[in-house]
Amino acid sequence: MDPYEYKRMAAVEQNHWFYVGKRKIAQYWLNRAGALDRNKLLVDVGAGTGAFAEEMLPRCRVLAVDWHDESLALLRSRLPDASVVK
Repeated sequence: MDPYEYKRMAAVEQNHWFYVGKRKIAQYWLNRAGALDRNKLLVDVGAGTGAFAEEMLPRCRVLAVDWHDESLALLRSRLPDASVVK
């Protein structure tokens, strides 16, 4: 991915219909699979900018995984309580 795209995504993902809808769909299926609680671990592989991982922090433990340095920088600034792994 273009390194500049991460900053553009981070700027619009909180309100853009595509990103909001994608997070709602993922949460719907997670709820169907079973209740999340603070003892459960959610692994977000390809965490990108970290919006989904950040949204899930109140519900469970989160491990955010990504390969791109631009993504890792955003994840580390956004998820102080979550683990971030390359």
